[in-house]
Amino acid sequence: MAGTMTMAEPPTKRPLWTQLYLQVIVAITLGALIGYVWPETGEALKPLGDAFIKLVKMIIAPVIFLTVVTGIAGMRNLGKVGSVTLKAFAYFIQGWTSLNIQIIFFKIKYYLWLIYSPLNRFLKDTQI
Repeated sequence: MAGTMTMAEPPTKRPLWTQLYLQVIVAITLGALIGYVWPETGEALKPLGDAFIKLVKMIIAPVIFLTVVTGIAGMRNLGKVGSVTLKAFAYFIQGWTSLNIQIIFFKIKYYLWLIYSPLNRFLKDTQI
């Protein structure tokens, strides 16, 4: 029949345990709990955690690159490619600047701690 609308079924809600964010939170909590309750087991699992971190670091750059390339390739209006590229470059520069400011700040903080920590211990031990 022309003109009749059918009601779409509401999307079915997935069970909570299938949500990725919840799985990650549970895994982090279990890892911390194992390391706290059984430190030897936690130490034995360290290579597994290190391998996982290296895999994540290895996969991040290609994922970001392919996401940007796919986004640009899928654009219908090629005039927007220049503005998108400029915005992406601006975000990159902003992130790079922020990271360098943080590195400089923490290096200064670390060296100040190296200077003043022995001095504080010395002053605490001396009776004036």
